[in-house]
Amino acid sequence: MRKKKLLALMVTSAMMTCPVWADDTTAATGYESSGSQTVTSGSAAAPADDQKTAVNTVVTSPNDETTADAMKAAKSGLTGYETAEELAAIAAGKSPAAVQQETAEAVHKENEILNPAPVDTTPQITGDKVSYMSGTSDMQFDTSVPGYPMAVIQAGQDVALPYGEAVTDADLKPYVDKVATSVTVGPVPEAQIEQKLLPQLAMRVGDAVNMDYIRHDLNVIGATGLFSTVKPSFTTVPEGVSLNYTVQMNPVVKKIDIVGNESLSTGDLMKLVATTPGTTLNTAVVSHDVANINTAFANAGYMMSRVSDVRLDDEGTLHIAISEPRIENINLRGNTKTKNKVIMRELRMKKGDIFNKNAASRSIQRVYNTGYFEDVNVRLLPGQRNPKDVIVEIDVTEQKTGSVTIGAGYSDSDGLVGILGLAETNLRGTGDKANISWEFGGNTDTNKNYIFSYTHPYLNDAGDSIGFSIFDRESEYDDYDEKGNSVAEYDRRTNGFNVTYGRVRSEYVSDYVTLETKRTKYTDYDSG
Repeated sequence: MRKKKLLALMVTSAMMTCPVWADDTTAATGYESSGSQTVTSGSAAAPADDQKTAVNTVVTSPNDETTADAMKAAKSGLTGYETAEELAAIAAGKSPAAVQQETAEAVHKENEILNPAPVDTTPQITGDKVSYMSGTSDMQFDTSVPGYPMAVIQAGQDVALPYGEAVTDADLKPYVDKVATSVTVGPVPEAQIEQKLLPQLAMRVGDAVNMDYIRHDLNVIGATGLFSTVKPSFTTVPEGVSLNYTVQMNPVVKKIDIVGNESLSTGDLMKLVATTPGTTLNTAVVSHDVANINTAFANAGYMMSRVSDVRLDDEGTLHIAISEPRIENINLRGNTKTKNKVIMRELRMKKGDIFNKNAASRSIQRVYNTGYFEDVNVRLLPGQRNPKDVIVEIDVTEQKTGSVTIGAGYSDSDGLVGILGLAETNLRGTGDKANISWEFGGNTDTNKNYIFSYTHPYLNDAGDSIGFSIFDRESEYDDYDEKGNSVAEYDRRTNGFNVTYGRVRSEYVSDYVTLETKRTKYTDYDSG
């Protein structure tokens, strides 16, 4: 219906813009077919220079009736593709143009529903962004100054930190090689903070100012995580320069709020957070907390879930946002015989779930264990609605699941024996199992030795199964005395059927119960 409406709009647009529909004298377009005619409202014998008669030129087929209908439709604004509803609206007084406009808007809305714009589901938090670095879960902290935890970096780690880039060579050049008469860090709320930092600095009183020393000290001070800014300030004195590393303390954290987490509880995540309400914000501690949270998600199989943002608002609340990509869709490829539902029911993940590597691995293992496929591969693609989500694409290579067994044998006791068997473990792509086995010949001279079985592996969503067997067998039977000597031989025939019900208890354990009825009788006496 919508395609028809779109075609109508395209035809209407063509009629409105194509020059052959214009109400003026129009020259041949050069695209006319060999059988086309030109219909005019004037006389064919009129002089070429007579401009008083308006001429309407239309390229049509040779059919005059079709030509007239086309001209009438063009003047009325109808395209000939209107639906019954649209014709009814036009008959009620609406103009064809208005009806066409409504149709175009309806098609546009339908396209928006079928192809929605990407949606970002990342939790939004307020406040100033807190910068943190990854890979710092093994960092050590000095908590000897109450309320002011300071990160302690190992020797040599400072070269990889960015704080030393806060100043340029041009900033430091006027002071290079001048003697530092004093080296201080401030302003700080506690003198102990400065006392902790000074022994770690490269610049000492009496040293000449050195660019490498300054950058080393900026990295050492910045790495503590206590300061939002740190930069060197020089004051010229008669003996040289007085150096103060000017710092600005971070605000105090009053509360911690974790949002966006669903797979792991907030309580479990809070146990991994070393940042303590009532202490000064420490970006190094935040980096440590982020690394611990990301590791916890990875260990639980949520390898794509992570901390996406950290912010501190004006009220002192530290907001930690968690991004947990979900499965936008699951696409199956390569299964030409096996039905999609047979594969989907083996998966331990579904559309809308938070992606978990362990669930994906177990799902692929279960699909492979069905025995229907030679190979099973999985790929992760970015989501279409939300690029942070994933589309799971499972690619399978099917293999033959049916088998035919033909055999024959001969012995002095049994004579010539034949065996014929047919088995299919994926009947018509449904996953059902069917098997029939027939034995013939032997001393019993019967052709009724057969067993037929059928199993439906998925009776319900829990994965319960049900199956049955029908059998009719005849074989030789020996009767023995108390000493183990054969005293008689008979031909024994057994027939009946059984039903087996399987109940899934857990991922790796199922219980089965079989109910069987059979009848056994001795048909022929052989000896003894």
